[in-house]
Amino acid sequence: MIRYTNMPLLKKIYTKKTPEEICTINVALFSTLLLETGIVYDFLTMNRNHFLTYVFLSILTALLSILLIKLSSLYEYILLKRCELILYIVREGDSLISISNLCMPECNPWKTSSLIKKINHIENFIYIGQQIWIPMKI
Repeated sequence: MIRYTNMPLLKKIYTKKTPEEICTINVALFSTLLLETGIVYDFLTMNRNHFLTYVFLSILTALLSILLIKLSSLYEYILLKRCELILYIVREGDSLISISNLCMPECNPWKTSSLIKKINHIENFIYIGQQIWIPMKI
């Protein structure tokens, strides 16, 4: 397990992400690092022929990474807007995250649980027997 206590930017990037999102972020960071290394190497060896190619590829990789992250957010937004609310009675062992995984497994469970909290005006905890509205895919 990686500890991000000394790197607040990385901690902010990796907080509350699904494994798929973390994998996408890791690939984007690694490919950007490789391209930046190529740029620095070409700059140090004064090979100007490939320098602009690496700069272009670096910008393209950064834009594609941002686009992939935004597309997944857009997909979740569309899924959450095209759902119907059903009444759910909280059972023993339920948490907002487990309910989120149950009702919308395609979405980030933290985003779904925050939506459930917002819909039901939940501030702290849910209780056994409590009736809450949860989004379900149509």
